[in-house]
Amino acid sequence: MNIYAVLAELVSIIHFAIIAFVVLGQFAILLGWVLRWRWIRNPWFRVAHVGTIVIVAVEAMVEFECPLTTLEYNLQIEAGQLDPDFRNQNWSDDDFGFISRHLRKFTFYDLTRHGVVLDASYYVFAGLTLATVFLVPPRFRRQLPTTQEVSDPRPSGSGRQ
Repeated sequence: MNIYAVLAELVSIIHFAIIAFVVLGQFAILLGWVLRWRWIRNPWFRVAHVGTIVIVAVEAMVEFECPLTTLEYNLQIEAGQLDPDFRNQNWSDDDFGFISRHLRKFTFYDLTRHGVVLDASYYVFAGLTLATVFLVPPRFRRQLPTTQEVSDPRPSGSGRQ
């Protein structure tokens, strides 16, 4: 196994992790809403979550291939796992590395049969994610008063200097 094959496997793992983040993150937000978990309102988590699915939905809308998919295919071509003209030939999941072969079952589908359904699922999932921003809004911390404001008991408009 050469370095390109290893990198292709790594990209496949990262791709799967991003999908898991979006799906499991949404599940956690909905469950946390019911169970009143505070961490689901973390603005960093929520911005990353919404941003990720919105990018995926926009890519599907404009029919732009995911950059991770493109990178994975290019690395597999360099590793000798795929022919450079593989899209116009018959190929199977057996042409990929061990990890990629198994993760592909979760990350890729036969777009000739399921493409429209898959694109629609991206849009619906993005809509659900955006809706939860309003139903379960992230909590931004209020700015706490400075120590001088806390220790000075005088009203701010007292006129004393």
